Amino acid sequence: MPFKHSFEFRDLAPGENPLTKFGGQPNWLDEPQWPLSRELGTPMRFICQIEMPRALFPAGTGDIPAHRDALVQSHLDLFPAGPRKIAYLFVTDSEELLAATSEPYGGENAVILQTSGTTDAPFLSVATGPTLQPRAGAEQMEKLQEVEFGIAAWEGEDPAFLTDSEILELPDEDQESYLSQSGGHKIGGIPGFVQAEQFPDDLRTWHLLLQFDTTEVPFHIDFGDNGVGYLFIDSNATEGRFLWQCT
Repeated sequence: MPFKHSFEFRDLAPGENPLTKFGGQPNWLDEPQWPLSRELGTPMRFICQIEMPRALFPAGTGDIPAHRDALVQSHLDLFPAGPRKIAYLFVTDSEELLAATSEPYGGENAVILQTSGTTDAPFLSVATGPTLQPRAGAEQMEKLQEVEFGIAAWEGEDPAFLTDSEILELPDEDQESYLSQSGGHKIGGIPGFVQAEQFPDDLRTWHLLLQFDTTEVPFHIDFGDNGVGYLFIDSNATEGRFLWQCT
């Protein structure tokens, strides 16, 4: 069964500086690469950074079985020995470009991989920039408060990945169970799509690195109604893509 770490958000202790976190400012492993909106040319908003499990590396440990167009992880190590690798997620903060932020190649979100990743996003070599803000009204949002959260994670397993047609063949009760088990906040496992199955492209095999449900986050973010974000890493662990779906 695909292995995962489900998680919930937690406040950081004073002085704590984890490699996996949401908000605050990025902890860069290499030179900063702050991506810019393709349409606006302005810095995107930093969402999170996720330490990549060793199983994503070509020379890593653990079996990683292929399943159709998705590569699901059977092993996950959040604290591997050896070189670190981090995926940094950024999304353009613009109501007018909201739909474009859901597209993996739309130029309004970006995944920066360090070390030794590639990106087609234009970027500035600056270390700090726009980041997450609290869930609040417009008056408080104008104060540009920043928030930062760690995660509390626990091990688990997802069901085997099913295509849309396979899900529809299940009895109603089993469909509900599958969707429930594959949903929620997690690192690893299988994507719990809220609409039709969707991977960044069909040219390569993709890992699900991160999934988070915006209805259960302690910060402001807009991915439409009941939006869920999905961060994928390619099988060479050199490129990341992001997309989101809503109901």
